[in-house]
Amino acid sequence: MRILLFILVFFIIGCRDKKTPSLFGELTELTDVKIHLVDYGLENIPAEIGDLKNAKRICISKDSTTGWTLYPPLGRMYEERSKPPYKQLPDQITTLTGLKSLTLVGLDLNTLPDSFGRLKELDTLILYMNKLTIANELDKLKGLKKLKYLGLMGNIVTANDLEELERSIPGIVTNPGLR
Repeated sequence: MRILLFILVFFIIGCRDKKTPSLFGELTELTDVKIHLVDYGLENIPAEIGDLKNAKRICISKDSTTGWTLYPPLGRMYEERSKPPYKQLPDQITTLTGLKSLTLVGLDLNTLPDSFGRLKELDTLILYMNKLTIANELDKLKGLKKLKYLGLMGNIVTANDLEELERSIPGIVTNPGLR
């Protein structure tokens, strides 16, 4: 009986010590990370994004489509941005405080995490083709004082939003390459 108890305890302890492999295991050592959600069978960015502690640059999109992508006519863009699905960026991304560049394209994001300002080292933030209302995100963005480039195309953004960002972060270039 004691032997069986010993084996059982040994087995339980042995199982508890093993770490569950990270969803992004092969990416955790990289500094430059590209993630296409479809390659992982995902529709949302998972909390495991916080495992990428070495990353300096992260680019996340739904799929790996290259070349031309068909978007609705400009007159329908607002309608498309205001319709579900809406997705959230997990708070765990804000633990990656060494990030210099973050690109989030076409992910249906409608808000940024409240703690987004923790990403103080960001100099490039590209948020193309999401469902963000930039007026609602201004306080989070204005705290990123090292930002040099901010891409907002395809979100709900006004000239007043851009002016406020430019006042708060001197020298910032909004929508780089689109002027």
